[in-house]
Amino acid sequence: MAGAGRAAVEPIDVHTLNPATLVHMRNRDIHGISGDRSWLVGIADNSLDNLIAGGLSYSSVKEGKGNSEYEHRDLRLSLAGFISENFSMGVTLRQLESSTGTASWTQNNADLGFSYVRGPRLGFAAVFTDIMSSSLEDSEPVRLRPRTALAVHGLINRFIGLRADVISGPENRFGKPTILLGYESILNEFTLLRLGWGHDAFSKQELASGGFGLRLPRFRLNYAYQTGIRGGFDPRHSIDLGIPF
Repeated sequence: MAGAGRAAVEPIDVHTLNPATLVHMRNRDIHGISGDRSWLVGIADNSLDNLIAGGLSYSSVKEGKGNSEYEHRDLRLSLAGFISENFSMGVTLRQLESSTGTASWTQNNADLGFSYVRGPRLGFAAVFTDIMSSSLEDSEPVRLRPRTALAVHGLINRFIGLRADVISGPENRFGKPTILLGYESILNEFTLLRLGWGHDAFSKQELASGGFGLRLPRFRLNYAYQTGIRGGFDPRHSIDLGIPF
């Protein structure tokens, strides 16, 4: 849903959006995403016999074209636990390798996420990404810069889910934030329809997304299409598959 969902609970998103939501998963889950220029494989474990929830993922994303094309390979380890009955915290340790045809860079960093659930229909989140100082110079285009995200997720009458995320610009500056909105229609026990919209004031991009999801007893299947309204965003298709066990 255009990237919104830091306060929601989706197994595929715990690696990249908010590690604190790991505590709300059930048992174990293996999942993967395949897109036009990206893919991700991951596993998450919140079994009853574990003291803390954990997740591990590896992904690859390509961006740019020609001599300006970059490939980013991201390894993430996430751990999460409850601070109180409704309040959880998670941390993600990551190693990011970025490369072009002529150069490569490696960065180690961490994300810190918090989740507060107020009943079964309302959740809030705060996520601080790339909180460690990068080893790269300010001029490097792949340098990781800290950002802060605030999010809310609500469920209305069990049939409509709403998501809203506000993300700061680089170096935690909210003067040019990214706003992400998501709408989810729960048609029945197994089928969902999703719409999303996003506006990145820093990059001057606006995008929209649509898709559907199937939540069956043995697996989950989601499809999403994302396209740019303005700002040169290339259309993207993605399919993700999750198998609980």
